[in-house]
Amino acid sequence: MARMYGDDLPRVQRRIARWLGSAMDLVYPPQCVACRAALDAELPSRPFCALCRRQLEALRCPACPRCGVTRAASTPACPTCAGQRFRFGQVARLAPYEGAWREVVLRMKHVANEPLAWGVAGLLAEACQEAFAESPPDVVVPIPMFWRRRIVRRISSADVLATAISRRLAKPCALRGLIRQRHTQPQGDLSPRERRANVRGAFRARTPRELWQRRVLLVDDVLTTGATLNETAKVLRQAGATEIQVAVVARTDDPRA
Repeated sequence: MARMYGDDLPRVQRRIARWLGSAMDLVYPPQCVACRAALDAELPSRPFCALCRRQLEALRCPACPRCGVTRAASTPACPTCAGQRFRFGQVARLAPYEGAWREVVLRMKHVANEPLAWGVAGLLAEACQEAFAESPPDVVVPIPMFWRRRIVRRISSADVLATAISRRLAKPCALRGLIRQRHTQPQGDLSPRERRANVRGAFRARTPRELWQRRVLLVDDVLTTGATLNETAKVLRQAGATEIQVAVVARTDDPRA
């Protein structure tokens, strides 16, 4: 086949893929990954319907590039950054962790909603491409889930997000670059001090060679106090990473929450 088509082979493959996609749409009409409404295959808002995309976009707002907290574009300084130390640098996020975005993040944690996770991952990948245009990461690393929880959940939203971002940025994704080496309590039930203690020593770098002298993009679904990201950033720096960037779907504007 390669001899027959020569340099036209990739073009033929793309045509076949488009034809197969159109045929599948006839058998299984595409649905919005958020509300499951039927999609117009020609709309650029896929995999979200136009209504859901508008609703999600309407909730996005300017944020501090250092910590991700909502901040008016004209505000010269961020009070959250002024009072905290972070081991990571620039943060890219989609929206505050409230309303529809909070519901989306919670739904992403269930394997039945994996298409939704991939849809949100595409939006976050777009945001990362813009936020890190001048200093793109060398490797993308998700916050790991403990193995027992992974078996129960059967999906890691951080893995989905990291995979989509790495594809969009054309950078390698080290899905097992970090290991959660012990079980930790859910952070949402703990105070900021308890959260820091909960994750202290919980992670290790599994593949230091992938991280040595690299700019690493850490990916998670939600940023609250920054305890988990601080701990994993410390581990990455100990493994030789030169800079830590962060990408999250949502950021809690009240770090005490």
